[in-house]
Formats: sequence, structure tokens, C-alpha cells
Amino acid sequence: MTVLTKHFLIIDTSTERGGIAYGSPQEIICFRELPFGPVQSKHLMPYISEMLAPFPFPPPLDAIGVGVGPGSYTG
Repeated sequence: MTVLTKHFLIIDTSTERGGIAYGSPQEIICFRELPFGPVQSKHLMPYISEMLAPFPFPPPLDAIGVGVGPGSYTG
């Protein structure tokens, strides 16, 4: 079975240098690195909101991928 993903959101807080990305299989549309260290969870949701603000609401989103840790947010 083939799964066709058009747009995705990737969230990785499993290391001290986390990041979030929005894109498609053809391109990363935007990427934002989270602050270094254990304060990632404080910035995660505001950064996602800022990143997706230029797109229609709700933004096109077919999949969400996450780094499951351990890490600042998942730990």
C-alpha cells in the first residue's frame, strides 16, 4: 500500500537542538530551530503557530511526524 502525503508537519524535540518543519515530499516550505536546551517546550506551540500563520486555516496537513525522545519535551 502506498500512502501519498501532500503536506506534513515534523516536530523533533528529542535532542537539545530541536526543530519543526512544514513541507511536502518535494520541498521543505519552512523550518524553525527551537532554542537550545530544556526550554524547547515553552517555545514549541508559539513557533508552530507562527510558522503556519501565513497559510490558510487550517493549513493543508496530511501527516504529522514526531521524534519520540527522550528529550526536553518528551522526557
